[in-house]
Amino acid sequence: MLKASVFVLLLPVFSARGNVEENRTRPCGPEDVEGITRVQVVLPKADDGQQQLPFHELVDLWLTRAGLAAVTSGQADAMLRIDARWRALCGSYGSSFGQSSYCTGAELSGAILFERTGVCRSEQKFLAASRMAASFSASSETSPERANFLDVLGLSGNPRSDSFVRALGQTFAGIFGAQRLLSRIVAETRSSAPEVRDGGARGLAFFEDPEAVRVLVSLSRDEAMVWRSSGSVKYGYWVSAQAASSLAVVGDSGLKALEGLLRTGGGTVCRSVADALRWERGDHGTSLLEACATDKRCACRSHGIDYLQYSEDPKVVPVLIQLLTDPAASVRRDAARTLGEMWEMGNQRALDGRDPIGRLLADSDAQVRTVAQDAMRKFGASPR
Repeated sequence: MLKASVFVLLLPVFSARGNVEENRTRPCGPEDVEGITRVQVVLPKADDGQQQLPFHELVDLWLTRAGLAAVTSGQADAMLRIDARWRALCGSYGSSFGQSSYCTGAELSGAILFERTGVCRSEQKFLAASRMAASFSASSETSPERANFLDVLGLSGNPRSDSFVRALGQTFAGIFGAQRLLSRIVAETRSSAPEVRDGGARGLAFFEDPEAVRVLVSLSRDEAMVWRSSGSVKYGYWVSAQAASSLAVVGDSGLKALEGLLRTGGGTVCRSVADALRWERGDHGTSLLEACATDKRCACRSHGIDYLQYSEDPKVVPVLIQLLTDPAASVRRDAARTLGEMWEMGNQRALDGRDPIGRLLADSDAQVRTVAQDAMRKFGASPR
């Protein structure tokens, strides 16, 4: 298991208001940080020379938004410390080639501490786990490159409520004032650089505010692509997709905005909405995914199917079974593949799709028949 930890640094007392012991446990607010300019930052480091997760970049971004400078030593007005432990979720299995290992996700946990000695102290904990649809080989259980750490950090689209990124944003909003930060992030979304607009779209996920929703709806039409990386792997991501992902977590107003986008947008919007709702467990989010999967537009149905496999709602399996008889071969193929993957991931309800998928073995489309054969092989094995 790869884990990181840091030691507590004791800073000088910068000021005192009343009883120190009493104030030490008071959460920090805007009135407590008035006038500070320098924050001592203590970050976790990876063990055994492994890849370090991008805590530094994320913290620097929020400090800049708050108008503060980070220092690692010397005189500072306050301290920000990140404690974190992370590990790949891996197992092993026997095969004809010997013992092999596979990983199905990642876990990241810890706490964010902000302290102005003798004045206030705020702590925000986080614990996020990600499981992927398919396992993959891993040379080492401690290799973050081979686990989905972007997702548990909150960097792969939807800043999930349990992620580090969301905890960091909530910490800064609570300490420095949401409105002060909101105006600066909105300014980022007007940048000519797609990377800056993308960062602004992610930052707006932490503000359940009409202005944030309005700007995100506008960004949902931004088709500029930015490049992100996970270890040595780089992949493209649309600013519009990030905007939709942020709308999924800003509250009911964001979900209502996604519903409107789904009604009026094209296939690209369907893709963004489906991706945004991947981890949304609420009834509203699931119903929107089902709306994607049953939309009259073929591309929209395919995007919705891709992400229904992550839902635990019992209504999802009947929707997918219905789509096994869809007029579009691509939709029948995607529905069969998704039901097989759901069974492989341990969803017992997916077994209801075995017989309907069996009928696809005689489908007129060769690709549908191939996917149906693969799904039936999965049903013949025990789920993980």
